[in-house]
Amino acid sequence: MKTFDERMNSIREKSAVEKKKRRNRRGAAGALAAVFTIALALVLFTPYSTALPDVSQYASSPYYSVIQGLSKATYSQPRYKNNFHMLASKLANFNFLTKNELHANGIPGFNSAPGASLGTTPDVPEDIPGDTYEEVTDNQVEGVIEADLFKRSDKYIYYLSNNRLLVYSIAQADTDLVGSFEIDPFAQFGMSAKGYATEMYLTADCTTIILLIDGYSKAEGSLATLVTLDVSDPQNIQQKGIVCFTGAYISSRLVGDSVLLTYNYGFYEGDIDFDRPETFVPLYGTPGNMKPIDGEDIVCPEEPTALRYTVVAKMGAKDLTVQDTVAFMSYSQQLYVSQDTIYATHAYSEKTEVALNTFTTVSMTEITGVSYGGDTLEVLGTVQIKGSVKDQYSMDQFEGILRVATSTQETTMKEHVFEANVSMLVDNSGRNCSLYCIDLATWEIVASVENFAPEGDEVTSARFDGPMAYICTAEVIVLTDPVYFFDLSDLNNITWTDTGIIDGYSSSLVKFGDYLLGIGFGANRGLKIEAYVEGKEGVESLAAYERKCGFPSDYKAYLIDREENLVGMGVECWDHWEGGNNFYMLLMFDGYKFREIKMLPMEHYAGNNVRATIVDGWLYVLYKEYCIAEQVW
Repeated sequence: MKTFDERMNSIREKSAVEKKKRRNRRGAAGALAAVFTIALALVLFTPYSTALPDVSQYASSPYYSVIQGLSKATYSQPRYKNNFHMLASKLANFNFLTKNELHANGIPGFNSAPGASLGTTPDVPEDIPGDTYEEVTDNQVEGVIEADLFKRSDKYIYYLSNNRLLVYSIAQADTDLVGSFEIDPFAQFGMSAKGYATEMYLTADCTTIILLIDGYSKAEGSLATLVTLDVSDPQNIQQKGIVCFTGAYISSRLVGDSVLLTYNYGFYEGDIDFDRPETFVPLYGTPGNMKPIDGEDIVCPEEPTALRYTVVAKMGAKDLTVQDTVAFMSYSQQLYVSQDTIYATHAYSEKTEVALNTFTTVSMTEITGVSYGGDTLEVLGTVQIKGSVKDQYSMDQFEGILRVATSTQETTMKEHVFEANVSMLVDNSGRNCSLYCIDLATWEIVASVENFAPEGDEVTSARFDGPMAYICTAEVIVLTDPVYFFDLSDLNNITWTDTGIIDGYSSSLVKFGDYLLGIGFGANRGLKIEAYVEGKEGVESLAAYERKCGFPSDYKAYLIDREENLVGMGVECWDHWEGGNNFYMLLMFDGYKFREIKMLPMEHYAGNNVRATIVDGWLYVLYKEYCIAEQVW
């Protein structure tokens, strides 16, 4: 039997053992907790990888820079910084999902790509035998000829209608169809490919028509195609040459003996094979014999935003020999061509996170200049400006300065994620208009006028004339606008005046002698033509002509005769005039008002496809299969 002291010692020993075990358990638990805390921190706060896929194995490829750009364009950045950011975002979104949320693709200006026509008669030698070339298109730049649905010599008018080339004699009351040609550009290759002729040129010697065609084949997909026709004998028209480019036709220019073609080429991420350039590089040649353009001719922006190129090609007007090409990845459709430079635009949005799940996007445009005057196309420089460019008339080169009018937009959005779906709620969106002046020696902005219009306006039309800029802005929904006259002669002191708010808005501005014509919509959404002049107190409206009618939206469909102060177009009237609803309307502005000179009835309304010209006092109107000639005076 143990004594009292022995029993106490035994209890103390057992207690010491238990304390040691508890200390060990607590130490293990603490260590486990520390390990768990470290592991949790690693799980929650370890940054998601943002490294691009490794494509270094293609470093020797002539398309390596393109491959790098495509790798960046097709890589999806992680939506969150880490797991903690993801959880916090989901918790923040839990109570904020509402029925008013908008999907990102439905928000104006978010990842939007806003998402082209160009001066006067070219230099024509006087000793050309046979026909004499006469310009009928109101070109934007002198010596830079635009393609159109019709062209003419002193003897014939050539007109494209329903994929047929129609040739009419210029013979006043005896005008008649003297020749035609059914356009089937791929027949000689035995292909079932289709092609629709969109525009054309007539060479200065009046012997060759150059057709611009949107084509398609199962093998190559969309084909921007040029075809030459021998029209030296209108009764025996023959197809001569052909060249195709994979993509969709945008626009073109004829300068001297060269054709400048622009087209879009898009492709799908799933089709890309970096070992086969033909899956991601534009091709050109003849059907069945296409080759990719050179890698050194492809320009990639620092941040590509779309699997699409805008391609510029220079070729001979007579033989269609491709002299050079330049392709801009991710570029869009707006194009302006001066007497020596092509300006292509790339629209994108700058997105900045300003708070948790809250972003601000700003519409931006990158403009790149390409010189085309030499034997090759040469990239000159690039500049970024705020806003989107509506069309070619919003850009102009003058005395070493590129002037650009833009519609700007800044939007604040809150982003919400629920499972795999992303939605956006727009907090506010601001629209306005700006004017930028870029020094082409340095490609830097040297002057600007930002947000000069009423809040909510956008640029609806613009024109430049030497040191002057004319810009119409409007909040299109409410059909009111001011027209601005800018004096850019001193870039350190840009001044401007405006008309104030007036009804309607102009979709085209036309310099018309001492006046400016605005062609567009009136308050009743019908046609309104208004004449403006800059007076001492600001811009004044001298006269306006309004008619309840539909009218063409394409500037090339307007007849502009500055010598006789005439403007004409085909219209579809809503007020049921006697004799029908469709007319070719010819107006004269006499400095005080617009006078109706001719209201020529038409069998059909052909909208943007109507063309007209005046020769020796006779008006010739072409649409569908018709050529109507009627004496004006």
